[in-house]
Amino acid sequence: MSDWEELRTDSGEVYYYNYKTNETSWTLPEDTRKKEKLQKLKEESIAQTSESNTEQSKEDDDKIEEDEKKEEPKESTSETKSNWTEYTTDDGKIYYYNEVTGETTWEKPTEDDESRLGTSVTITMTTTTVSDVNLGELDKEFFNKPVMMETTSPESESNATELFTKMLADNNVDSTWSFQKVMEQFIDKPEYWAIGNPIERKKCYEDYLVSKFQSELSNKSLLMEKLKNNIHDEIKKLENQGRINYNTRWIKVRKLWIDEDNPIFKHSMLSDSELAAIFYEYTDRLKQEHDQEIQEKKNKALSELSIYLKTVNSTLVEKSNTWESLYENLINDHRFQSNKNFQNLNKLDILKLYEKEIFPRIIEDLKSQRETLEKSNYRNDRKARDNFKKLLLTLKIDASTQFEDVFEEIENNDAFIELCGRNGSSPLELFWDIVDEKRQILKVKQDLVESVVLEMKKQGSYSESLWESEEVFIDALKSSNDDRLSKIDLEKKDSDEITIIFKQLKKEFELAKQREKLEHEKEVTDHINNIAQLLYQKKPDFWDNIIRSEGNRYSVSRRINFEDEYKRVSELPEYKQLVEYEQKRPVTAITKLMIDTFVNEHNRLSSRKRRSSNSESNSEKKSKPNAASILNY
Repeated sequence: MSDWEELRTDSGEVYYYNYKTNETSWTLPEDTRKKEKLQKLKEESIAQTSESNTEQSKEDDDKIEEDEKKEEPKESTSETKSNWTEYTTDDGKIYYYNEVTGETTWEKPTEDDESRLGTSVTITMTTTTVSDVNLGELDKEFFNKPVMMETTSPESESNATELFTKMLADNNVDSTWSFQKVMEQFIDKPEYWAIGNPIERKKCYEDYLVSKFQSELSNKSLLMEKLKNNIHDEIKKLENQGRINYNTRWIKVRKLWIDEDNPIFKHSMLSDSELAAIFYEYTDRLKQEHDQEIQEKKNKALSELSIYLKTVNSTLVEKSNTWESLYENLINDHRFQSNKNFQNLNKLDILKLYEKEIFPRIIEDLKSQRETLEKSNYRNDRKARDNFKKLLLTLKIDASTQFEDVFEEIENNDAFIELCGRNGSSPLELFWDIVDEKRQILKVKQDLVESVVLEMKKQGSYSESLWESEEVFIDALKSSNDDRLSKIDLEKKDSDEITIIFKQLKKEFELAKQREKLEHEKEVTDHINNIAQLLYQKKPDFWDNIIRSEGNRYSVSRRINFEDEYKRVSELPEYKQLVEYEQKRPVTAITKLMIDTFVNEHNRLSSRKRRSSNSESNSEKKSKPNAASILNY
């Protein structure tokens, strides 16, 4: 059996472990693989040989019993027999077995070999001696050894397995034993032959190793734990002696133990990496304890420093505007320098204390001061706005007043100066608030006047002359006797709001008239264009005398008398629909518009024909095959 054993990690990966050298490998060494293959073949051959030898021993026992019954012991009996049988191994190789001599060979024996080997077999009372004249190497090694003729006959297969397993256990057989070594050591023991079938015997041996290995794993865990504890104790001794600390490296301790010839380290079954892991686990714990001790000292010092800065010597914080100035004053403070606990703190520790406790307190004080100041400013701002509003009420402000109109009056007033630069509404915003209020009131009154004008239109008393002057407008409103105008100052005693209303309504009236005129002009133009298009459809050559072609475009001749053309077109029945427009638009303008529309229709139709002809020519080019395509076809 190989010294290497296949094992698996917790994640299922396969690796190999050498019990003799304590080495591990992810792959099985090549030499070991070859040895295992040869060993397997050798064990199979030996197993077959042992089985035949057992059968021969039984035959000898039978002969001995016959001799004892006759009480005529014979010295020896010679028998010559040749009987070779062909067998095949598990891997397909053929070998030959002699049932009489128990010999095995890879080569097929000749007749001379059979006769020569047959005469060399001698069976005695106690031993079987086989001549090694032509025996194979495997037979020479085992069959020349004396074999006890007595065999144990177990009552059952389970009893046989127990006997064989007990023999292995009593002799401390472990995974370092190969099956060949087991045969060499126990082939003369009755328990070895308790299992007659060599295949079953080897299987029992392998089962025994598996069971023992599982047991060893459990015991090995305990052993490894004990070894780790011993190493741990040795490390603790070094710590107690002051020879290591949390910064010590494993290579230093390893060299120290080698120089001292430490027996626990010298005879340890743990690998160097495992020992290093135990050592660094210990030093990590030392590092944690050291850090914890340092942190406890820092916490105590920070607590004392916090009390010192807040209560004992708060002036350090009060006279320091920045962190840098506070730190500079602190390290120069005599009481801070004399306190040993404060020496455990570095600049970063003090900064963290400042950020956590001192700085938030400063911020809170500033917030409190700002809130107090904001409340005071809010009251003052409100008072300043109220005073400025009172000032605006004393001024004459209407919907059309601008800030520049009143600026000279308020420029040097204390109420205006006091409000400037304060939070909230500015003086300009307060002024526009009043103007907007006036405009809203004026808008309501303007709507009332406009509704009165609309009522006059319904009654037929409305005339566009109403907008000729403000006096005419006011007289018309007075003559309407509408109660809705009772709150409007038509006499302009207190305000000029009626003047503003008149200007605004007149502006709206003029805009409406302009929109109406534009809509009418568009309507007339569309009508003239429609008549011209109709004329083109009926008589496309009507104006050929004044239209000329310039390439693909048509244009009007420069020498044209629109009055003559008007006389021609006015005689057409289609023109009668345009007679009503002659009063508002010159006849020459109507004629020119008709001619331009006529030319545009010519160009539009020409462009359509041109696009149509181009599309037809393109389709013909696509459908007509070229010479190259014909040749390829």
